[in-house]
Amino acid sequence: LISKSLSLVPTEHWTYELAWFFGLLTKELGVALMIAAALGYTVEALAREKHQRELNNFKQEISENVLAAVFKKIVPDSIFEEIRRGVLEQTIVKRNSSLNYDLLEIPQDEQDALALEEAEKGSYLKCEITSRHELVNLADSPIKGHEIKAGVSCDLHSKLADHLKIHHVTIRNLDTGEEESYQDQSLEERIDAGEQQGFLLFKVLKELPALSKFEITVCSTTYKRIADTDVWTTLFPTENMSVTIRYPDSIKVSARSHHSKPLREETHNPKMNEKTYILEHGVFPHQGIAFWWRVA
Repeated sequence: LISKSLSLVPTEHWTYELAWFFGLLTKELGVALMIAAALGYTVEALAREKHQRELNNFKQEISENVLAAVFKKIVPDSIFEEIRRGVLEQTIVKRNSSLNYDLLEIPQDEQDALALEEAEKGSYLKCEITSRHELVNLADSPIKGHEIKAGVSCDLHSKLADHLKIHHVTIRNLDTGEEESYQDQSLEERIDAGEQQGFLLFKVLKELPALSKFEITVCSTTYKRIADTDVWTTLFPTENMSVTIRYPDSIKVSARSHHSKPLREETHNPKMNEKTYILEHGVFPHQGIAFWWRVA
């Protein structure tokens, strides 16, 4: 624009040659600035992104090599490979994972609806389960298509296994407050019964933004024997796990950790049939809490 305005100086004016020189200079300078801007927003930006990606990969490789050099002097290669796959390569962790396990006596009318034989009545308990945990993406980049899964099972005969149910699933973004709720039809569309009787699996694909946190709540119903055992484990590295069990007067409950550290039992009102067991430690995949109940 400046060069165009300078070209308007009349040729007979004594400043024409000076205006022509500065007009040419500003024109070439303008073209150079536009090329530099285009390169800065395209080629340079791509080069910086590539350089940062290579730098992050280099840092990751260095950290893995250092850890490998240290661990392989202490543990066998096969054990280190399991640590690497299960922990070191994970960018997703769970926090404050809790399980509420309500053992209930089955009312007479419900036992009739389940078509239980007379000899079977009083041999089973109804179990209402609510699980809740935070799912955290520790990576600086989003994770696309992460599959959030929640399952419930019943290893009893079909009269009870056919009444297995997942009632409600909620996924809440703790950063934005946005919430997705699955129930009724939207829930049924995402539940896979598979070929195995007595097992239901809820699955949904979710994008996890960088450094994001989600709270996932799952409510379900199953049936258990009046004297039985259950094991609650995790598929991701987890910080802190707890199990709260409520039970009838006729039942006695105990638990132990599947972990190098023992459980801590929380104090409850002794008049209430409720126990809470807490694992206040880092938990590796497939570790967790085993609990069982017997007739008192």
